[in-house]
Amino acid sequence: AVVSTQSTGVKLDGSMESAVGQLVVSAGLIAEVLQWSTDGTPIDWGGVRRAHVTHQLCLLIRTLCSIAQHRGLELGKAFLQKIKLTGERYPIEKCQENPAAKYTELKDCEKVDSTLAQDNTSSGDGKIGSHSPRISDEVTAKPTLQSVTAMWRRFSEERDWLREHTPRNLTLDLFGEVGEVIEVVLEGRGDELLGEELSDCLASSVRLAEVCGINLTAAINHYFPQ
Repeated sequence: AVVSTQSTGVKLDGSMESAVGQLVVSAGLIAEVLQWSTDGTPIDWGGVRRAHVTHQLCLLIRTLCSIAQHRGLELGKAFLQKIKLTGERYPIEKCQENPAAKYTELKDCEKVDSTLAQDNTSSGDGKIGSHSPRISDEVTAKPTLQSVTAMWRRFSEERDWLREHTPRNLTLDLFGEVGEVIEVVLEGRGDELLGEELSDCLASSVRLAEVCGINLTAAINHYFPQ
């Protein structure tokens, strides 16, 4: 087996164990190409390297969907819930003041104001609220890779995070998020937390693909035609 579960006491069936192993392999192979990239310097892709990263990103996202399906989760719905939660944890105003601050640091500075949250919900000015992003009914009904990518880009842009979204940083972030997914699976923790971690991993994947100029929808249709 790629991943040992003896120390956790959790028994994984064959499909879940294979999925966990695939996450590790894909994240590792992506990191092999991108972790050494110099920030601010265009990647010397070459046909093979580009195809390699594209294929592994597609495999990784497909595996995230498989894990979600195996546990009876809707990954798109989980992502919408997570982006709402993340918006509450990282208010726009505080992030703009200190973009590098962690959630715990922002929490110490300012607890989420329920009154402000209500004002954001009722606002009719069409602007994104300070906490939770506005999401159209169409997107809420059926999120797609394109809409997830656009939502996460806009969410990050409002918090002045895009400056940190280099291929190398996103690759390292993705590797960390994969580790958190695996931790939740191996420890047999609840589906709600698993949905959050899968969503984090999805967000890192789609953002990395966008920064690297990879069309995920076209690539997935190419590698896994339905």
